[in-house]
Amino acid sequence: DKNNPKYIVNGGNIFSKDKKILYMYLAKDINITIEEGVEKIGEKAFIYSNATTINFPDSLKSIESYAFYNDKIKTVNIGKNVNSISEYAFHGSNILNVKIDDKNPNYMVENGIIYNKNKTKLLINISNAEEIIIPEGIQEISRYAFYSRQQLKKLIIPETVTVIGNNAFEGCVNLIKIEIPSSVTTIGEGAFANTASD
Repeated sequence: DKNNPKYIVNGGNIFSKDKKILYMYLAKDINITIEEGVEKIGEKAFIYSNATTINFPDSLKSIESYAFYNDKIKTVNIGKNVNSISEYAFHGSNILNVKIDDKNPNYMVENGIIYNKNKTKLLINISNAEEIIIPEGIQEISRYAFYSRQQLKKLIIPETVTVIGNNAFEGCVNLIKIEIPSSVTTIGEGAFANTASD
């Protein structure tokens, strides 16, 4: 109803009334560009989308949990003003390529892994690699960082890492080798739950 005070439908997609939040993308386009003005992508927003490539506007600030819960999406381009990406944003996806604007002050991506800008914290692994060598300088592996990455078989952690977050490797059912250095002082609860050796 056009008089609904909270939601609006535009182009077949569901937005907040002010069009700052995209709740559900339902249009059937393959290559999509979200319109300028959208500031937040809601939970499971693209679950029913046919899109293989998604381009986000500079107005975007936040991406919520399971936003890309869809195995059709292959490429995501994130703009310079995103300051919040849920640790669950990429769960249930099979994305092969994520790009983050070089001017983004909060995040960077390298070899399929999202880090904080100064590259001291590993936030989200979206790589399908079987073997990963975490680069020197990383101090913390965030909780759920490698959650359910079933392709992962081997992981090498550098001497700079001191913290492995809760559930960091949960569900990595094929992880058979991991090298943890003496520098690690904290291993969070459930870090290796439901792994090959669990």
